[in-house]
Amino acid sequence: MSKKIKVGLIGLTLESHLSGIPGLRERMEGYLNHAAGKLAIPGVKVLRLGLVDHPEKARRAGDFLSGEQVEAVFVFFASGGEHQSLLPALVRPRVPVLILNLQPAPALNYQLISEMADGDKRKGEMLSFSQVRALARAAVVLNQSDLSYRIVSGWLEDDQAWEEITAWEQVIRARCQLRETRIGLLGNWECPDSADADIRNAVSRFSVQFEYIDKREIARNRELVKDEELGKKRTRFTDRDSGDLEETAEISCALDRAVAEHKIDLLVGCSSASEVWRKSILAKVHVPVFWEGGISGALACRILELLGSHGQIAALQSVDYLEEVLLWEHGAGVSSHQGEITCLGFIQDTGALPEMVVAQGISQGDEYPGMRIRYELPVRQFITEWAQSGAGDQCVIGTGYQAVSIMQLCEVLQIPCRKIC
Repeated sequence: MSKKIKVGLIGLTLESHLSGIPGLRERMEGYLNHAAGKLAIPGVKVLRLGLVDHPEKARRAGDFLSGEQVEAVFVFFASGGEHQSLLPALVRPRVPVLILNLQPAPALNYQLISEMADGDKRKGEMLSFSQVRALARAAVVLNQSDLSYRIVSGWLEDDQAWEEITAWEQVIRARCQLRETRIGLLGNWECPDSADADIRNAVSRFSVQFEYIDKREIARNRELVKDEELGKKRTRFTDRDSGDLEETAEISCALDRAVAEHKIDLLVGCSSASEVWRKSILAKVHVPVFWEGGISGALACRILELLGSHGQIAALQSVDYLEEVLLWEHGAGVSSHQGEITCLGFIQDTGALPEMVVAQGISQGDEYPGMRIRYELPVRQFITEWAQSGAGDQCVIGTGYQAVSIMQLCEVLQIPCRKIC
């Protein structure tokens, strides 16, 4: 998805503060502008609505943000504020809310305040650091509403706070991209109830779109394949590829056309698809293709990709009790990552909501034909907890530690997530 997502930013304060203390409005506007600049990461457009110091301004802000279809609202506590100026701005958009409890500096300058002779200046300095008081008051009301919100605390130049804020932005962007994901289904998808449940869950919980690609469409596209396309496609097959390479290359070109026409992001093959279809698209089409793992496995790979990782489907193979590692088998021709990894699994239950299971570990590479992974838990305990979670014998193994981002995404999607380690 090339377009930017929109997020709203409002600064919460009190009208009496701004009108009663000279220079405070300009100072708060400066802080808000600073926050807007930090929020403007690649792929995110920040709609800055300025300081909200009155319920009527809050209502107008909420109407505007709702009309703009923002993906999230960031609330910056400037010099305090009341819930009357907060809730109206958040009720209309009905999107995730992140409260930025960021004061100007790590601490008050106590000596400066003690030396101030001007009472208004002293009050202004104190109000500039009063975010935590306003936050505690607002949280009481937010907890009584059905609005979901998260709080990030720190100061304006606090690297730790901004890392957390940026991570939330990336999760919100991933949710938007996931919603626009288009999955192509290959073969005969008049499949068992489990496949129907996977499709229903993907549509209802992730808003993923599906396109069915059957043999008739491929047959039509094969007639449109040009010699130039066919020649380029043949060069992508190796000497080890067997069978009728002419037919295989032609079907692969036909699938490329279907992918482009339907704007497909990834393909999932049904087990009923013919062997020639498998050969024609295995690592030869311009988008990821999944035969193993089904729709759940494909979605897990897509989620990891959108979070900046790279995933591959793997299946439990064996246990090395001597070295406390678990052996996972992955597809042929796939190289194993060495270092930090994340295992992402889906609960396989056809009648309930989808649920994710996540575990982090260290991959020791693939001396064995697969991946050797050591987890923080003793291997016996890990096996028990993974099995009892219901994730089954397959998962997607992604590069890097992604558990925090996955759990944040699940929170935004309102999907249960269980972290094993």
